[in-house]
Amino acid sequence: MTATTDALPDYQGETVTKCAVKFSGAGTGFNGLDVRPIVMDLDDEMYVVMRVRAAESPSHLRDKDDRLVRMQRLHIEEMAPVSDEIATAALREYAQQIEEIKNKLDGQAQLFAEQEAEAREQQDGTAAPADIAADAADRVKAGK
Repeated sequence: MTATTDALPDYQGETVTKCAVKFSGAGTGFNGLDVRPIVMDLDDEMYVVMRVRAAESPSHLRDKDDRLVRMQRLHIEEMAPVSDEIATAALREYAQQIEEIKNKLDGQAQLFAEQEAEAREQQDGTAAPADIAADAADRVKAGK
């Protein structure tokens, strides 16, 4: 974590008296939160913990794949730097939770695909791909 200081460096010969943080890459972005001075150079990293409040009722929109997306706009109420150890542990735990959810959804999708295959086998009376194709062709010819 980059150290915070009580004084900000001058910028092009002028005294800097206030530090604000703008967050981007977090949905709609966050602006104008007063913070204790933070001095960072390009590519420096640090972790922060934030308390946010729902700033608006959620809206819903479609993504490029036509899936419905809930858009929640949040306002940062408070934030504070947090140690690398605490942050990385929390991020790792959250990533594991997301991975478990994805695996569960993938398992459900696989189960649905298996159930559909079983239903087709029952309808066709066989599990052999050639027989299934022949039965499907017969149904098409018969108009079923």
